Amino acid sequence: MRYFCGPRPLVWPIEGGVFGTTPVVVSFKRPPAEVVAGAHDGEIKAWLALLPRDRPTYIAYEHEMDAKIAKGEYTAEAVRAAYIHVAKLVAAQGNPQLKDTLILTGYQYRPRLAAVWPGPEYVDVLGVDTYRWSNNPSVSSLPRTWRSRGNIASRSGWRSSACGRAARRRRRVGSGVR
Repeated sequence: MRYFCGPRPLVWPIEGGVFGTTPVVVSFKRPPAEVVAGAHDGEIKAWLALLPRDRPTYIAYEHEMDAKIAKGEYTAEAVRAAYIHVAKLVAAQGNPQLKDTLILTGYQYRPRLAAVWPGPEYVDVLGVDTYRWSNNPSVSSLPRTWRSRGNIASRSGWRSSACGRAARRRRRVGSGVR
């Protein structure tokens, strides 16, 4: 399961402990330039110190950053530097249950991975959000079916066994589900 804090304050436990002891992906958003400058270090460090030591917690800074870069929200260099900064804060906690998680958008993650890839020393888990936005088979850029972890790993060049699907949604449009 994933909880998106967005730009809201980072808290733990989430929603009063609604996830119980279930491992969870927690993603959050902060402007990359501010992260690199250390403007959020105090908040992030304090939050990381609260996270569980008895089960994995997957930390995802700016999930789907590849789509945000494509929209011009910021550059690949800026978000990659911010991701590395957060990964170093996670490592400094000394909690082996905290997993640096890079989450990209499924329908375009393969061609976009190289632009945002911070290096294997900063990524414990590669997550891919998959969305099926169209039932039209002529739209080749959108996924028709979920691809296996092996398929994702072989196509992306990922060399770790840790590769997961962070989100998969369908949305109702009119009378159909997409």
